[in-house]
Amino acid sequence: MKVTLELPDDLVQAIKLRALHQRRRFKDVMAEYLQVAINLPPRQPGKAGGGTATTLPVLKAACVTSPQVTGWSPQQMSDWIKEQALEDSSKE
Repeated sequence: MKVTLELPDDLVQAIKLRALHQRRRFKDVMAEYLQVAINLPPRQPGKAGGGTATTLPVLKAACVTSPQVTGWSPQQMSDWIKEQALEDSSKE
C-alpha cells in the first residue's frame, strides 16, 4: 500500500543514509522502523501476510565505500540519494 507522509527533511535523509549503508531500499527500512514502533513482529521477505519470524545471526562487517562515492560533498550525496529514491519509486 502506498502512503504519503510529511516528515522532517533531516529525518528522511538520515533514514535514506541508513538504508544506503545497509544496502536496503528506503521503503524496507521504513517498514521495519514502523513495525518496531508499534511492536509488530517483523515480516519475512516475499510473504505478504508476515508469518513466523526467523532469528538470524548478526554479522558485523566493515562499511564498504564505493570508489564512486569517496570524496563526495554532502550535497552530492544528497542528490545521489534522491536519484536512487526516484529510481526505486519508478520501479513500483
